[in-house]
Amino acid sequence: METADAVAEHPDPRLADRLRRLRLANERWARKGRESFVDFCRNPGLYGEEVPQLHHELMCAMLQDVDSGRLKRLMIFMPPGSAKSTYSSDRAASWFMGRKPGRKLIAASHTKGLAERFGRKVRNRLDTAEFRAVFPGFALASDSKSKSDWGTADGGEYYAVGFDGAVAGRRADILLIDDPFKSRLDADSETIRNNVWEVYRTDLRSRLRKNGAIVIIMTRWHHDDLAGRILPENWDGRSGYVKARDGEEWYALRIPMIAEQDDPLGRSEGETLWPDWFIPEVIAREKLIQGSRNWNALYQGVPTADEGAIIKSSYWRRWPGKSPPVCEYIIQSIDGAFEEGEENDYSARTTWGIFDVYNVENARAISALISGPSRKGEQQRYHAIMLEAWRGKVEFAAFKRIIKDGIVEYEPDLVLIEKKASGHVLLQELKRSGTHATAVNPRGSKTSRTWAAQPAFEQGAVWHMDRDWAGPVVRECSQFPAGEHDDYHDTVTQAINRLRKTYHLSLPGEGATDETEDDEEHEHGIYG
Repeated sequence: METADAVAEHPDPRLADRLRRLRLANERWARKGRESFVDFCRNPGLYGEEVPQLHHELMCAMLQDVDSGRLKRLMIFMPPGSAKSTYSSDRAASWFMGRKPGRKLIAASHTKGLAERFGRKVRNRLDTAEFRAVFPGFALASDSKSKSDWGTADGGEYYAVGFDGAVAGRRADILLIDDPFKSRLDADSETIRNNVWEVYRTDLRSRLRKNGAIVIIMTRWHHDDLAGRILPENWDGRSGYVKARDGEEWYALRIPMIAEQDDPLGRSEGETLWPDWFIPEVIAREKLIQGSRNWNALYQGVPTADEGAIIKSSYWRRWPGKSPPVCEYIIQSIDGAFEEGEENDYSARTTWGIFDVYNVENARAISALISGPSRKGEQQRYHAIMLEAWRGKVEFAAFKRIIKDGIVEYEPDLVLIEKKASGHVLLQELKRSGTHATAVNPRGSKTSRTWAAQPAFEQGAVWHMDRDWAGPVVRECSQFPAGEHDDYHDTVTQAINRLRKTYHLSLPGEGATDETEDDEEHEHGIYG
């Protein structure tokens, strides 16, 4: 880099002028980079001609809020190859240390080797003239030779550690976690998932200083990965502030490869990420090679428990309005669990409405969703929407009261209760109290009944209200048969199969569905 004296003394006036302009440009970049992380990443002296893309800019804005103290808990989920580590473990770590040289930072990755690689890159960058041009007073400590454990002249510390390492005796103003799992094999191991959780919970979190921040940047692998254990159970994948299971407020930023509703980058549904880099041929190939499980987890950031999910999360449609559609028929589907041997199961209920998409009010509400390329679901007139869901572990008396209150509130045309041990008792109690319900004797396995319900979802004819309770239902259905619970799932398939059987959800070109249940009573409504 030319000094001011060298520029002034240069014998060629034209070259001297060019050097002066270059010096002024470098000074502008340095001033901007000191205050703005995204401008730091645009600095040609540090990073050449590389330009941050739209998703990088949003990521930079979030990380700048961490530096300022406005954001204390941040999770970022992005696809492989989107340069998330470059802008976090490399550049953000460098900028954090330059901004506050006395800061203490712990950078954790799945293994010590990866953590040390980031530590070496950050240390080497901080020791360059280009970096000191942005942060003139910055200096490494004279004994900073280690790639994983080094300090600054102002007493700051950078410590790189793998989830297989130890952090005893360390403290952190910022805990930066980048990809705690290294492979599908690790993420699928319950033992390794438990170990990652324990390291995070007991080793890493306990190292935070007062007002310390946590940043987790990762590609999602598994619904029960580190992020999955922090995020609330009802998280529906949308970016924004969430109240996590640990009771803290986190900002979750999910940037999928293919944009969905409410995309944080403002993309239209179906628009791809970084199209100059991820060209359509690459995306199509990866989607085919990865399969639905890896694609949804790694590239869309919404992992499900089972690669062969029958009712995928993407099949559901979210109702755009605050009020439900005008429904012509209401059905409640109930699954009880309060007999001996069912202590670990939940009781559950879902309430459903059948609505006409061509009803004036309904059509107005969903016009934006069906005005584009038509989905197969719009070929039929009647769709189903989940209006309400409840689940809990309660005594029989409380369960009976909850069921009766739900019947009073929604006035269903049909109440379905599976006639197993718990259901039989409930049916008898409801009958004695003058409340009618239909006993269902399911045929075949749960898997076969799920496949019987699946076409209605795949065709886009099943909706849910935009409520907190919808997320757990959608996720549990997508995780069947590998999920921990199937109580919600059972009420959903019971309801949808009944609606398909009675032609409410019979799809274009098909006749009556295969029988999946027998009924003992039909006490409700003209459609029952």
